[in-house]
Amino acid sequence: MNGDESLPNSIRQYIDKQINAVTLAVSIISIWEIGVLVKKGRLMLPYHPLEWTNRALSSGIKCAELTPHIAIESSFLSELPKDPADRIIVSTAKSLQATLITVDREILRYAKQEQFNVYSG
Repeated sequence: MNGDESLPNSIRQYIDKQINAVTLAVSIISIWEIGVLVKKGRLMLPYHPLEWTNRALSSGIKCAELTPHIAIESSFLSELPKDPADRIIVSTAKSLQATLITVDREILRYAKQEQFNVYSG
């Protein structure tokens, strides 16, 4: 597994199409989550997570900073999403006024409730 087999084809195609049209960014907390999942054996990558991340970033994907604004705003979201990492991811997308690409059901419910841009395939 190279780290993207669990993504639906529609999301992979969307990312491929967008990579040259817009700036794609990944939250730093998502990078942290990749490391945690690899360590727990729940995600297999062809390279060490740091090398995998460096390759992704060198392909044109940017790393979205975790700013004080994002950190504080994540604590003021409604009760959804409950997971602190997901709260930071949502807050990052909202702060950047970006479309969040996810299949996470809780985040999708939150997006409907709060009406921010999300793509789920």
